[in-house]
Amino acid sequence: MINIRFYTKTYSRCGSCDAMKTTLAHWEEEHPEADLTVEFLSAEDNIGYIHDNYPNVQEAPVVEITRGRKFNVVSGNNPDIFVDYLNGLDSVWDEA
Repeated sequence: MINIRFYTKTYSRCGSCDAMKTTLAHWEEEHPEADLTVEFLSAEDNIGYIHDNYPNVQEAPVVEITRGRKFNVVSGNNPDIFVDYLNGLDSVWDEA
């Protein structure tokens, strides 16, 4: 089971948000067997939560990925990191 909370800009266009949504859509197509739940939320409406929990994040989208007991966050246009987290390759980024 993979749960995703995808905080995306909703009041303005966001190229990074669109690119990461496309990455997610492609990953879903390539992994039809995945048990995936995605919740899209407004970054603007949840800015307090984002600032409180991720004070160093400066770019949308903010994507929280929960896979079993593992929890990861990726922000901005970082499709490689996003895909690795979706695939359970968290340790690749431990030292990064």
